[in-house]
Formats: sequence, structure tokens, C-alpha cells
Amino acid sequence: MKNIASLLVLAFFLASCSGAETIVKKKWDAHENTLALVDLSAREDGFMDAGARLVNALEESLADTVFVLKSEQPRYQIKFKVTKYQEGNLLTRLATMGLAESSRAELQVKVALFEGKTMVGAWEVNSWVKGGVSKNALFKKAAKEIVDHLKGN
Repeated sequence: MKNIASLLVLAFFLASCSGAETIVKKKWDAHENTLALVDLSAREDGFMDAGARLVNALEESLADTVFVLKSEQPRYQIKFKVTKYQEGNLLTRLATMGLAESSRAELQVKVALFEGKTMVGAWEVNSWVKGGVSKNALFKKAAKEIVDHLKGN
């Protein structure tokens, strides 16, 4: 009985000390799903910051999709322009629990999807937040709407 226990302990010890290493070398170019983000609102002073924050939120949202962000020779381009941005008042939102319309943060974006130089589709995103502490919640919500539209949801 003692020998069997020793063999079992030895087997578990040897199994726990083993491992595997895999090295995969491949050159993969997903040209079918490449996508570039073009912020057209960067030229306007009032919406420059809003456009940059929307680009960051879009990059985060697109990480969970089949689209690959690529700035050189992409198949698709998302061109967007922030047409309205109102940051709202965070303290008023918290104090009134989102009931005051004046404290509401709003973002309005015109979006167009291009394949090469041909426009495939265009739509407008109206996003607003009545509550919440995060300043980026508004941009994450707008980015989610844009990505959902790309997915066909």
C-alpha cells in the first residue's frame, strides 16, 4: 500500500512539473476586415477634444470585433464628425440624480462608412448621459452604437 501511494505521489509530481511551449510564426494580413478611423472634427477647435475621446472609445470597442484597425491602406474607413458636444455639469447630475435636463451630457456625431472611395453607408448617432460619474461614459455609449451599427445590430 505504501508503494502505491509513493507511485501516485511521484506520478502527480512528475505531471505537475511538465509543460509545453508553442511558438507560432506566421505572417497574417486581414485585409478583408481592415478599418481606419478618420476624425473630421479635429479641424474645429470646439470639438477637437471630443473627437479624440471618441477615437479612443472606438478603438476600445473595436477590439472585441473582427475588424482590425490599420492606418495604411485599409479596406474600410469610418469617417466621423462631431456636430454637437455638450459636456454638461457633473456636479448637478450627481446632485439631482440625473433629473435636471441642463446637467445632461450630449454628443451628436455624423458617421459615414467608406469602402475605398465609395460611401457604403451614413448615419447619425445621438448619445446622451443623464447620470454617472465617468466623463467617458458618453463616448463609450456613442462608440458602442457605432460598432453595433457596423455589426448590423
